[in-house]
Amino acid sequence: MSRSDVVAGRFGNPNGTVAVTLLAAERSVEGAWARLDLLARADNGWEQDGYERVNVCGHSGIRAASTSTSPAGVRDDHLGVAIEVGEAVYPVMVTGRVNAAATDAIRADVTTILDGVQLAV
Repeated sequence: MSRSDVVAGRFGNPNGTVAVTLLAAERSVEGAWARLDLLARADNGWEQDGYERVNVCGHSGIRAASTSTSPAGVRDDHLGVAIEVGEAVYPVMVTGRVNAAATDAIRADVTTILDGVQLAV
């Protein structure tokens, strides 16, 4: 899902995007968590704003946020969960990204989506 707003007098194209990524199955919960952890941690050029373990519909999850330092102001919010299905464990990552020019409404929409994620297995 993607949303863009046009705001008169504001530089740039303010936008936000939410993506759901289903990663390849892992053989263990630990393997799935390692992949989710790697994706949720800030890398070079990013500053970690938050990282915590959360519960998503009875499944353990990760909620993390980071902001880019170059280019400045891009924010990523991650919600990751490892879902066991039979012998496989699927890492799922929901990522919300807003750019520096994003409006408050776009930021609020991304937060609402991540806060409202529900799982049915």
